[in-house]
Amino acid sequence: MARPALHIEITRKDQKNLKKLLSGGVQQVRVVLRAMALLQMAKGVSAPRIAGVVPLTPQAIRRVAHRYEEGGLERALYEKERPGAATVLEDSRKQGIIAMVCSDPAGGLRPVDRATCRRGSREAAPDSASGKRNYPGSAPPPRPQAVAGKKCGAWPNSLNQEYVEKMEDVLGDV
Repeated sequence: MARPALHIEITRKDQKNLKKLLSGGVQQVRVVLRAMALLQMAKGVSAPRIAGVVPLTPQAIRRVAHRYEEGGLERALYEKERPGAATVLEDSRKQGIIAMVCSDPAGGLRPVDRATCRRGSREAAPDSASGKRNYPGSAPPPRPQAVAGKKCGAWPNSLNQEYVEKMEDVLGDV
């Protein structure tokens, strides 16, 4: 047996607001879909029929109608804020991290990106004046051990300065 049609009375003012909302501006898709469903409900169309036109389930359409009856247009169109997980960082800490990441690196070194990390190489950026590599200190750091699927960052200490200089001469500015 079919469920009886849900009849709701939507005020003229709310219908006008719904039409205005649909006629212009950028809105969230779910808000637009709910507004379309409410306008159809005001005309007396059943939830399953509306679901054939608007990509919402009949149950979702009925919930929108019940929320309209309980709390008005705002309650029907927009969701309440839901409780969620506590924020990990305060806004000031987030801004500090963003500022640090977006700023120029110290000493003219280029930051290591994920692709470089995956390849297992960490090179310094060339100094613009001399064209030589600009490493902090006297020697460049040795290359990390690349292991598939692992994060890089483990630096072997077994390479000596002579080997590193030979490799720089051979590789040049590759």
